[in-house]
Amino acid sequence: MLPPILKDSGLIEIDMNELKKLYKIAGIAAVMIVILIPVQIFIFGMYPPPNSPKGFFELFNENWILGFLSLDLLYIVNNTLIIFVYLGLYAALKKTNLEYMTIALVIGFIGIASYYSSTVLFEMKALSQQYMNSSSTEIKEQIISSGNLLLLRYNGTAFDIYYILNALTLIISSRVMLMDDGTGASGNVLYNGWSVYSHTKLMMNASLWLAKVQ
Repeated sequence: MLPPILKDSGLIEIDMNELKKLYKIAGIAAVMIVILIPVQIFIFGMYPPPNSPKGFFELFNENWILGFLSLDLLYIVNNTLIIFVYLGLYAALKKTNLEYMTIALVIGFIGIASYYSSTVLFEMKALSQQYMNSSSTEIKEQIISSGNLLLLRYNGTAFDIYYILNALTLIISSRVMLMDDGTGASGNVLYNGWSVYSHTKLMMNASLWLAKVQ
């Protein structure tokens, strides 16, 4: 129960059943991320993305779905799912180490926001339509130049910031998970994902932890 002063301030005691719903959603999201990893590897292995704006324009004209996939459509889905994983891990692990998990959550969200700003799939599709509809060589060259700028943004600073910040989030979260596997007992047995940067190991940890705290 909350002290009267907290009740009077309008704060509401969290229902554990509601937290379990969040854990379940986060656990499902973690499993989906693990499933998406080999799917992305297969797609990029079978259909390597173009290395030039003109190549993307032609790809979008031939198969717009493959064009979206080549510009990380599934990775956008992945990063949307990881929001729920971060929330679930924060709720479950904040009692183990509030300071670390608050830092992990904040920098993780900043990293995801940075990643979204680096995505260019809809902009590239719009340019591809303009390129294919244009009959002027000069205009096509201008569109290709715009495409080059988009690819620079796609591989630029925002993505690097995302990569670094989310690497830190994965390391911190996995380190805290090694302190407690959700059972409250000693001798925790989990995939050791904190010593190396690994989405797969972190998500395996998350899935196991969130399953146990339910």
